[in-house]
Amino acid sequence: MSDVRNRLGEIKFVGGAVCLDFANTGEVLADYEDLCAWLQRAGSIDEAQEQRLQEWAASTPGRAQRAFDRAASLRKTIHRIFVREAEGAVPEEKDLARLSAAVGRSAKHWRLRRSEERFQWGWSDAEDQLEWPVWILARSAADLLTSDERDRVRRCAGPDCGWLFVDISRNHSRRWCDMADCGNRAKARRSYARKRQAAQGP
Repeated sequence: MSDVRNRLGEIKFVGGAVCLDFANTGEVLADYEDLCAWLQRAGSIDEAQEQRLQEWAASTPGRAQRAFDRAASLRKTIHRIFVREAEGAVPEEKDLARLSAAVGRSAKHWRLRRSEERFQWGWSDAEDQLEWPVWILARSAADLLTSDERDRVRRCAGPDCGWLFVDISRNHSRRWCDMADCGNRAKARRSYARKRQAAQGP
């Protein structure tokens, strides 16, 4: 197991949707245990559900590795889809087909339930399925693609970043994944450029 648990406190969730935060992880998550720990940190599963998945993975490591490989492949697919959305381009059909297939595999565990005075969708008999994390992420991506927020997906303007996020700012002008990181670095670069120009004179 990698040291992802020690680094979880350093991983930021700025995407506004779990699928975008997952796309932003890059190669940080090294194995199935990392994936489950990250999902719990993201709030998509609780501690008991994470523990159940971890125990199931430990008893069937080969299946867990295959599930993680599918998650890693899905991460790249989600990233490609939403980078194109952020750029105003149409996602590739092959990527949409891959996402659709992942959502389709979750269908028999997706149930309509009555909750108090309303109905809602939820998972059924999924916690014992090693593919559950993949399904959670696939459905998050599909939900975002079919929502009004799809047009608000942006890519960080930081030259060394490129993280994806949903822009929910009032005037839809957010440029940075996190003002405390990329935004402040951009301000520092502009300030340095102004001072240098002033020092050089006209």
